[in-house]
Amino acid sequence: MNAYYPNRKSLIIAVDFDGTVIKQEYPEMGKPIKGVKEALWRVKHKGHKIVYWTARNGFKLKEVKNWLIGNHYPIDGINRNLPGSPYRSWPKICMDVIWDDRNVGGLVSPKDFERYIKDIEEG
Repeated sequence: MNAYYPNRKSLIIAVDFDGTVIKQEYPEMGKPIKGVKEALWRVKHKGHKIVYWTARNGFKLKEVKNWLIGNHYPIDGINRNLPGSPYRSWPKICMDVIWDDRNVGGLVSPKDFERYIKDIEEG
């Protein structure tokens, strides 16, 4: 199921921050988008890894980390590949799925995101 970590049965899910986790109000922190946190926790509890991907850097990146922790979102990484990745030094996150508001067709709902993950799990 996992192209970048062949010994794992979990997916690496990259999640964009602005516009996917929170409403797009950059450089300010927008309000959480309803249902996203719960959907992420449900896929996390299935064993999948959640890595956030954001254009924010420096102090703004620290704000993202603090916001995610303070609001109890599941976090396996932010703007970096997971430990053990053969692609650890790459600037791009190696992922199996990305949830992003800039997808072709726009942002999918939390329900559709979970349905997509389930379809992958079931092969």
